[in-house]
Amino acid sequence: MTNQYEIRPISDKEFGKFSETSARAFGFDQDAGYLSLKKSYFDFDRTLAVIHNNGIVGGCVSFKYLLNIPGNQANVAAISDVSVLPNHRRKGLLTKMMRSQLLDLHDRGELFAALWAEESPIYGRFGYGIGSLHENWIIHRQNNAFNTRINDNGIVEYIDRTKIEELLPEIYKNATTDVPAVIQRPEMYWKVISEDFESKRNNESKMQHVIYRLDKDIKGYASYRTVSEGISIHELMATDLNSTVGLWRFCLDMDLRLQAQIYRRPLDDILPMLLIDPGKLSRTIKEGLWLRLLNVQKALELRKYSLETRLVLKVIDSFCDWNNQTFELHASDNENLCTPSSLKPDICISASDLASVYLGTLKFSTLLKCGRIQIETDTAVLKADMMFSYKHAPWSPFYF
Repeated sequence: MTNQYEIRPISDKEFGKFSETSARAFGFDQDAGYLSLKKSYFDFDRTLAVIHNNGIVGGCVSFKYLLNIPGNQANVAAISDVSVLPNHRRKGLLTKMMRSQLLDLHDRGELFAALWAEESPIYGRFGYGIGSLHENWIIHRQNNAFNTRINDNGIVEYIDRTKIEELLPEIYKNATTDVPAVIQRPEMYWKVISEDFESKRNNESKMQHVIYRLDKDIKGYASYRTVSEGISIHELMATDLNSTVGLWRFCLDMDLRLQAQIYRRPLDDILPMLLIDPGKLSRTIKEGLWLRLLNVQKALELRKYSLETRLVLKVIDSFCDWNNQTFELHASDNENLCTPSSLKPDICISASDLASVYLGTLKFSTLLKCGRIQIETDTAVLKADMMFSYKHAPWSPFYF
């Protein structure tokens, strides 16, 4: 027996043990069907495992997906299965694993990493910031009347799960175009949805899927489960007002369902304003995606800004020291330019907080009120707020 730990990628033969460690750390049972599908999409070169006495006691993996940023898209390393077994915690293993992973991703030339955090205090120390927020809702049937009437010429149809991969991805893509923080759902996860593994149901019914059709065009879809006397709406995507209203009315008016539980809606969703009495909608704000800028200079050049101006940012990044410097950003409608600078900074900000303002989730002025940034002048923070604002609130409907 030894106290030595090794961090390295796993082989395909170690997938079972890797998955078993993750399941044990998170406290859930493994699903053989889901694991078989997941393994077929696994990039073993993007895994890391903590090895102790020839056994896997922790690990993580990243997948290369596509992330919406304001006015653009970029590859993102979607981090999953981050775990350390309870009997190996408090040894600095997570920190070592995160450092190894971020260094590897930076060496690959990737600009962003993103994850869903089970415990929010963990990832700020590694430079992750809150990349999106969402709302969960509860509404009772007697309170769901709308103040908006539309000429509803569309029809709602149920679809078989064998049609999911054919019909839904394009709607998802069209409904989330130009919405920051959206990660385009990859093929594997559409297969997960169509398979509807029992381990994913959380004691609810099988997932039902409906589409909203106008003539020959499919304008939206909704995916829901039923439980007791309620309905759980897990996803609703629509490309125009008519399909939005039509799908909400279908879900909320369902017979025998006295209450609707609705998950992961954007902060600028229109449903509250469709209701006659929006005060009867129970609303809970939750953290969504956590974002990490792996290359601050290139990330700042890549997104679109709402103001053409210059801003000098001093970034404090002790975890990824290549970002720990001052940058001069020139924002333009044509092309942004960001370069290292020796100028006096307008704003001094941590890597974690920069990630939180990058997509427009938080404002510089809010961080200033919290004492989390330092500024040279009041006009600097006002200018920064205007620059980083965007027409859509960041939203992450895809949980991975």
